[in-house]
Amino acid sequence: MLSSKSDSATIKLVDFGCTEHLPGFEQYAGSLDLDGLLVDHKHSSCNEIRTSGGTVAYSPPESFDGKTAIDTPLDMWALGIILHIMLTGIHPFDRDGEADDEMLQSRISAIRRPPRLDSRDTQHLSESAMDLLRRLLEPDPTKRLTAPEMLEHPWVRGVTAKADVMKGSDQKLSNYRKFRSKIETKVFEKLMNLSDEKNRSSNPSGNADSLVEQAFELLGGGKGFLNMEDISKDSEDDETAASTSLTFSDFSDLLGENMQNKYFPAGHIVFQEGDTGNHMYFLNSGTCEVSTKDGFRHILKHGDTFGEGGLINENGKRSATIRTVTPVHAIQIDRECFQKYLLGSSSALALKIKERVNKRKFGRAEYIIGDQKNLIRHEARKGGKIFRNGDAADTMFFVVDGTVEVQNAGLSVYQACPGELFGVSSFYFNQSRDADAICTTDRCVVKAINSHQMKKLVKEMPDLEPALHEMALRREFQRAIVRKLKSSFKTMDLGEIFDAIDLDHSGRFNRDELRDLLTHLDFSISESELTILFNSMDLDGTGFINFEEFSTMFSS
Repeated sequence: MLSSKSDSATIKLVDFGCTEHLPGFEQYAGSLDLDGLLVDHKHSSCNEIRTSGGTVAYSPPESFDGKTAIDTPLDMWALGIILHIMLTGIHPFDRDGEADDEMLQSRISAIRRPPRLDSRDTQHLSESAMDLLRRLLEPDPTKRLTAPEMLEHPWVRGVTAKADVMKGSDQKLSNYRKFRSKIETKVFEKLMNLSDEKNRSSNPSGNADSLVEQAFELLGGGKGFLNMEDISKDSEDDETAASTSLTFSDFSDLLGENMQNKYFPAGHIVFQEGDTGNHMYFLNSGTCEVSTKDGFRHILKHGDTFGEGGLINENGKRSATIRTVTPVHAIQIDRECFQKYLLGSSSALALKIKERVNKRKFGRAEYIIGDQKNLIRHEARKGGKIFRNGDAADTMFFVVDGTVEVQNAGLSVYQACPGELFGVSSFYFNQSRDADAICTTDRCVVKAINSHQMKKLVKEMPDLEPALHEMALRREFQRAIVRKLKSSFKTMDLGEIFDAIDLDHSGRFNRDELRDLLTHLDFSISESELTILFNSMDLDGTGFINFEEFSTMFSS
């Protein structure tokens, strides 16, 4: 069966004699293509596989013992039978293809181990392929290869498969290998773009398809193959490569060396908070939990990335622990390749990744504060004010539901949506409110944390303080822009905002120009705080902030 009507649909193997998931396998749905035999418990014939329940030709010896319950080892035996037929054209228990179900059942029950695994029928197969067949067609179900083990087998991963099985395939790949770095960089860019939540709706083949398939579809424009024009503007420099095209299989083989497929079982710790970061990952299937020692929790799903922070941060340390919730398949990229892809891609990609790491830092602080117990709950209707200009700044607020807009003299500075904080700047700098916080949806629900609770929390979790400080300074920056241009931040053109800061019209601004802007707030910013704010905005670390950096931070 096909998983969808898409041209890139996944092929699923189904035995229509069975129609329900085995109990306990619901958590694996969507994580593995081999997710357990389907069983119809309403029909007694499925409890013991006979000619009327399940397919005899694909059933293992234990199915006919009358003692063994239906379980996933049966699927793996069936897969071994299918693989044997695909590689040899012959059923291992029926060389002539003339046996009926009764004869097949008798042979499988009596012989148990396939009799033709070491015959002339399989002499053309590599030892690695033979090893896979032997382990799949193991008569003892407790020793039989599991689905996760099979997916990690070197023959399945392509490590030991012969390169000359398909005529011309190896030569075709050699024509493209000189462009592999360029191809990998383009794929990396596509995967990073797909990982943005706002871009997932543009995925042409649906989130259930592998990320490599999605990248292939995007690069090739959906035509089913790639040519040099899809990869490089310099295709005329290599006429041999330009005259050939890459199928998806070729494409996967080419990427396999540096963009490695990794399998992790459920409950596996991929890395721990404080570890040195040497890899990043794209989550291809399954789910992972992100957690930190200070209580942050978040679930990652198909298409999400993790681990890039440890490759960007100066100390190289992991800021969170990643644990698999279900079995997981991920694309692993090491530090060296990660740096190479960033250098080979547009500067916008590197800036986007750096800002993503910043946003995660802010998001974790917001989550931890919002997750505290005994916070005071407030509700407001549309137009209602959570706080007013001139109020004492003795609380900070977390949005549970609705949208709250912070306005200065009636002009929008920023909006806070569910899961976000507002009122941070005045609270942090111990100033009276210089803005109104207004509910802009039909109903708003917020939670307030007071100064006593916040001081206690920061003492327990010192990493919160720098994140909140940086967030508060960014909010002050936005408020300065609104006051200078006398217009709402959300309606202003980013180019107009940038020009208002870039006083010498050099196409970039420095610390002095940023300091001049902040004086419009009558806000006395220290040199150390100016450094924190400037470094937060200087994503490429050049000592200047250009429009590309600026738009990366504020385009949303």
